[in-house]
Amino acid sequence: ALAVAGTRCYLADGQNLYYTTDLSSWTAVTGTPAANITGLASDGYHIYAGFGASGIYSTTTGTGAAAQLVSSSCSGAVLGYTKGRLMVAVANAV
Repeated sequence: ALAVAGTRCYLADGQNLYYTTDLSSWTAVTGTPAANITGLASDGYHIYAGFGASGIYSTTTGTGAAAQLVSSSCSGAVLGYTKGRLMVAVANAV
């Protein structure tokens, strides 16, 4: 999955989240758990990444580190950002 925030393009690759500003060199985002990324969304400044049972983590275009935003399980979650809100859908619940 790919998402854009500011001048950065973010890439979810298995358990790793990377960003680039030039599409040739990629930098790993630190502070994420050892779990597969299940969803990725952006509000243009923040990147939100779902890590299944490990919850949702966020980072910004001004840092290379992520912090936990939601600690509860989001296994199979679909993330989206619309109308100023982060939307999370798990199974049949939004």
